[in-house]
Amino acid sequence: MFSEREFENPKPARVANVIASPMLTPEQFDLATGDSDAIIFEVYATGTSPETLNEIIRKKTDSGTPVFLVSNNPGDSHGILKVTYGTQASSEAAGAFRIAKANVNQLAEINDVIQKEFNKGLRGNALGAAVVDFFSYKDGDAIPKPDWENPEAIAQQKELYKKTLIRMGASPEEIAKTLQEWEFGKSK
Repeated sequence: MFSEREFENPKPARVANVIASPMLTPEQFDLATGDSDAIIFEVYATGTSPETLNEIIRKKTDSGTPVFLVSNNPGDSHGILKVTYGTQASSEAAGAFRIAKANVNQLAEINDVIQKEFNKGLRGNALGAAVVDFFSYKDGDAIPKPDWENPEAIAQQKELYKKTLIRMGASPEEIAKTLQEWEFGKSK
């Protein structure tokens, strides 16, 4: 029968960790994640990943393996605030779970929470929802603003852009016109 030791030390969850890359194929993703109980997918800082992986993400989530999107941006202290690029936002639509309040700097903590919830008997979407809830902003929490919504960050980017235009030999008129039309992330 079962020994007491087996009940004291439950079987750990098999958690795969995969890092997004433009060269990562669905076959490689599938091979790297195998029959994992959960997948931590380190995606780009904005929360996006190659669209070519959406089908394998859907296959994993449909089979009951939660895929957690974790921002690979060690320069920030937060996770994915919102997925910014519509064409690449479909990994979340494919069933992946976005981690908002942690990023690559907290991988050990994310793994610990997955293990804790797995040991409670949670699997699949229930496991995903519990982990996302743990790393969610709650009422009263200060939610950081991404750089593209932060006026100081926009001003810094404009200044860097201006210096680049000067180095490229743009005339003062061209610089003034470009900066007048320029918005962070796009040019009119």
